[in-house]
Amino acid sequence: MKNYEIKAEEFANAYIELESRCMTQSSSWVLEFLIELAPEINFSIPPDNIKVSFAKTLFRNGEFKRVQFLLQNETDQKSQTIYFLSKLLDTQRQLQQSIPDDSTFIGDLAVSTKNMFEAYDLIVNEARPYVSNFDALNLYIFALMLTKSGKFEEALKYLIQSLNQFPLNHSGWKLLINILIRFDNNVIGNALSQLPAHITSEIFKIELKSQLQMEDASALFAKLNLPRVAPVIALEASIHYYGRNFEQSALLFAELRNKYPLRLESLELFSHLLFVKEDLAALSELAQKLVQIDKFRPETLTVLGNFFALSGRHEDAIEQFAMCLRFDSDFSFAWTLIGHEYIELQNSSAATAAYIKAFESNPRDFRALYGLGRAFELSRMPFHAILFYRKALTVNPSDSRLWMALGECYEELLQYENAIKCYQRAVCNTDSEGTAIYKLGKLYKETNEDDKAAFCFETFVGKKNVIDAREDSERVDNEREAVSFLANYYLAKKKIDKANIYANMMLQDPSMAQDGKTLMKDINALNKA
Repeated sequence: MKNYEIKAEEFANAYIELESRCMTQSSSWVLEFLIELAPEINFSIPPDNIKVSFAKTLFRNGEFKRVQFLLQNETDQKSQTIYFLSKLLDTQRQLQQSIPDDSTFIGDLAVSTKNMFEAYDLIVNEARPYVSNFDALNLYIFALMLTKSGKFEEALKYLIQSLNQFPLNHSGWKLLINILIRFDNNVIGNALSQLPAHITSEIFKIELKSQLQMEDASALFAKLNLPRVAPVIALEASIHYYGRNFEQSALLFAELRNKYPLRLESLELFSHLLFVKEDLAALSELAQKLVQIDKFRPETLTVLGNFFALSGRHEDAIEQFAMCLRFDSDFSFAWTLIGHEYIELQNSSAATAAYIKAFESNPRDFRALYGLGRAFELSRMPFHAILFYRKALTVNPSDSRLWMALGECYEELLQYENAIKCYQRAVCNTDSEGTAIYKLGKLYKETNEDDKAAFCFETFVGKKNVIDAREDSERVDNEREAVSFLANYYLAKKKIDKANIYANMMLQDPSMAQDGKTLMKDINALNKA
């Protein structure tokens, strides 16, 4: 891999251009590098004419219609950026305001895709005559319009042009991920081959690969030798999160929070991690800190939603996730989280509606596809559930939970051969709790393949974390079944030592002690013979 030098002067010039166009998110990303790499650098933003200066003030105050009125006849690049950004944000606000204030049901919350596309189409049609003269940043704005109106293929063409001319537009790279997740690997590969030879291209590839659960993301990151600035630490934490290396990810998020205690970006991902780890105390602490900083930031609302979800307050969680979408419709993963909460409330129709919105926003979100499978299972529609579980596995074939869910559907339909194949795949991936190996053993037992069942049950019992989990009644029952089977299996095989081990385990469990005594008598009788 080519070594890329991060040039402070290039970053400074990019900041000046981005800030002059009111592209705050991208300019902030550039500054996060500059403030660490060249804290003494001095630069000044050239003054604008009075009309553009006034338009920028109105833009920052959220007076988007006044901006449009002021700049409607201007054709210079800077004015067109601010004008069309105002049109986009004004349209987004109008769509959000079309939702009744008292809406809580999923159908009222969602703006229809058709209405949304039609609204943004009007802006696309207005901008199209100017496209041939657009500079790099205006090509990005045009690609954003096209994306909002559902024209992803055309948006991809203009966005790649934009990024080749101005690679330090971080918002452009984020948009590129949002577009590429809608296409197959051939389109993605072709797009990657057209990117500029620049450090931001490499950072983008790492972020894309981590979100798509591609194993080489971590290796690519290690080769870049990036400075330890906030976006880089957050990127490394996300790589480990998507790779399910939660302990390392948590350490990196701790580093990020310690170094930048008031920075909120990426902390919604940290809250997902804490939710998966079921760390309610840490989620509570994180939520309190973020509320003190900014109660209505999408990151804060997501953290609060995850806290309420883990606390069993599912309706409160839905309210927070819905509010997150109101403040920033680009936080589309909130739809998946809303779906999960409706599943917990046994409302499969609302869950399905939420998961469909999540899938429309990100067709590669395997969690939304998995959620649709769960919703159809809840509705007693196993064939539909199988369809979505299989779709989820095409996106993320290494997730043992998906293989388990698919196997359970096949088992319910008495398709034991298919179920066994699914449980085998789950075992080959992460099965730290032993659930998959237990289910595999149980199916082998059902199909009278006792040797294979014994191997699976013995592996299951050997997992100490399962044996010691006495507070989990289901696991304890599973262990009892496995131990009883193994004691009888080895007795039938006349393997006295093994039979004795499992019979003694039965004696230590009050609910199995009587059966254990009977088995010990049979073992002793066999010994004497």
